[in-house]
Amino acid sequence: MKKLLLVLFALIFSACLNANDKVYKIGISPDYPPFDMLVDGKITGFDAELFDNLAKIAGIKYEFKAMSFDGLIAGLKAGKIDAIMSAMSASEQRKKACDFSNVYYKAKTIYLKHKDSDIATKDDIKGKKVGVQLGTVQEAAVKNAGAIVQPNENPVVLVMALNDKKLQALAFDALVAREYLAKYPDLAEFYSEDDGTEGFSIAFSKNENVELREKLNKALEEFMKTSEYEALLKKYNIN
Repeated sequence: MKKLLLVLFALIFSACLNANDKVYKIGISPDYPPFDMLVDGKITGFDAELFDNLAKIAGIKYEFKAMSFDGLIAGLKAGKIDAIMSAMSASEQRKKACDFSNVYYKAKTIYLKHKDSDIATKDDIKGKKVGVQLGTVQEAAVKNAGAIVQPNENPVVLVMALNDKKLQALAFDALVAREYLAKYPDLAEFYSEDDGTEGFSIAFSKNENVELREKLNKALEEFMKTSEYEALLKKYNIN
């Protein structure tokens, strides 16, 4: 009997250790400044720093796994990652495959053109070649507006194409668009709108990692009340 109890205790203790030692794989597409980017080979940006703070509060270990944005949900469903922290909007379409955390940022969409273009309104993009990052909510918005959608997983490629007049417009998240407007003086904003979603959230595979989602939601609620959160918003000029 004593031996059996010792074996059971050892198994329970081992399970606890394994749970504490678990390293969660967090998918991120580091090509979407100021939220997700690579600086000197290191993943950084608002999302990366926010998640690091949440992980400390929640008492979890993690590592980022860089992936293309359009491959994040597929990676989640295949079990290659445990969650997505990559400026992902909780759209109705994505909710069919994912569960989402509480919102940490309310998003808007900005439309860009070359300064030489006579495009003035969203209606003007009908029949025009409009670039979007592959897999984003902007892709559906541009398609619904009757434009010829030109998707690419790398937003820099799209910005350079617009700058060279190979595209007639772009649709990006507002903060991302403003990052590129500051770097490319020949580009201009001509329209903005709500992105049609509840906002950016952390994504999880449907009905899985419920405990992790609950821990991160509690951490979000706690961290968003702190001065550190306000400092992080200021650091990345997010408002």
